[in-house]
Amino acid sequence: MRASCARSARSVCLEWLLALIVAAAVASVWRGAWLIVDAYVLPQVPRASAGLSLGIGAALMALCLGSQPLLAAWA
Repeated sequence: MRASCARSARSVCLEWLLALIVAAAVASVWRGAWLIVDAYVLPQVPRASAGLSLGIGAALMALCLGSQPLLAAWA
């Protein structure tokens, strides 16, 4: 019983570590993507570009969240 519990605890710790690594990788990819967008949207005005990119991202997120009930009803 004890060995099974230790193996289970190690498995949970390994899963959490893997989830943390994946989350950091995903955040890095998104950060890089938004930096590229910032460089192309308004390259001369970085603050305005960042604000516009943030607004676009927030609007897309609101669109995705707002469309969930419609998509759930459709599926």
